[in-house]
Amino acid sequence: MVIEIRVVMAIDDFYPNLSGAPMHVMELGKALAKRGVKPTVLTCSYPGQPHEQEIDGIKIVRMPGRVFLQGKTEWPIKTMSIKAIRGVYEHIKYGGYDIVHGMHMYSPLALTAIYSGHRWGLPTVLTNHTSHLAKGIWRAIYQPIKAIAKRADRFIAVSQAAKALYLSLGIDESKISIIPNGVDVSKFNSKISGSKTRAWLKIESDPLIVSVMRVEKRKGPKYLITAFSKVLETIPRAKLVIVGGGPDKEKILAQIKGLKTEKSVLMVGPILHNKVPEVVAAADVFVLPSLVDSSPLVLPEAMAMGAPIVCTRVGGIPEMVNDQFNGFMVEPADADALANGIIHVLTDKKFSRKIRTNALKTVHEKFTWDRIAERTIEVYKDAKKHARSRVHC
Repeated sequence: MVIEIRVVMAIDDFYPNLSGAPMHVMELGKALAKRGVKPTVLTCSYPGQPHEQEIDGIKIVRMPGRVFLQGKTEWPIKTMSIKAIRGVYEHIKYGGYDIVHGMHMYSPLALTAIYSGHRWGLPTVLTNHTSHLAKGIWRAIYQPIKAIAKRADRFIAVSQAAKALYLSLGIDESKISIIPNGVDVSKFNSKISGSKTRAWLKIESDPLIVSVMRVEKRKGPKYLITAFSKVLETIPRAKLVIVGGGPDKEKILAQIKGLKTEKSVLMVGPILHNKVPEVVAAADVFVLPSLVDSSPLVLPEAMAMGAPIVCTRVGGIPEMVNDQFNGFMVEPADADALANGIIHVLTDKKFSRKIRTNALKTVHEKFTWDRIAERTIEVYKDAKKHARSRVHC
């Protein structure tokens, strides 16, 4: 169904830094554009990128602000400026939009957009990608978030766990829709061969474990490295490939060296998203050892590739993976259980085929971006109805 809607989607991080929520925005934007929606993404400035550009039907407008790198990490840290806040406010006031969509509850740019849209009587929608509750003094951040978030007409949570965070802030449950992350099945599918990746990595028939993650504490990389050292005791020819960068990269490299597994572990760093399918296609098992996660994009992507999944029972992951049906689940921070799960998938071929087949069915039933775009448009329509009643009150 083609529908004419002009939507502005606001988020701090976006192209070319695509991971997690920014990738969600990119893929959702492309799927919406196919349905006649005209998406504009408001984001922070980025070194070397123009003020405005268009990619796959998505108009990108970058607001002024400071961007710098923290230490040796390749992940940029962005700060808002008064000029950027004013820019968002004025852009939404004069942009002629039908919907204002804040794409991340923890994004200052997204919250500014929600405030601005509400101020000018526009329908507003806010998405939450996280289930993580701040602790200690950091809980103070929820007061301004709560004050602004409650101005939204409708809310999207990517998982039940993300919905629980909304509810903890006092958001009306009737205004919340659960719409998960998705996968582009034209790019991630079981027809893609992993032979090029195996040739590139010089891994022929060795059992291959693949993980795609940001290398940081909450993703649990140290437990994966410990688990893999245990896997080698049973399957000495196994290899582990970790795709992604992050602030804990040096710590993980030191751990690998300490366990003397350098010859069996390859950390390839960040790669272009369009190269991820070829790496995952080479996997005999895909592992996500997260300690905290809401609705990780990499899981439906790996499932769509037909890679057998071993993952942790945290956040919104149990809403995507049904243990023993389309994946193998273990408790977080348990290297022994993780190792046992990996060994079970690698050695029990019948079980591996079962979870692989069921994962492929799950993706096509629940996690395509086409389906998610359709559900998002329904939320937009509902937000417009609510905004009209708000204006007339």
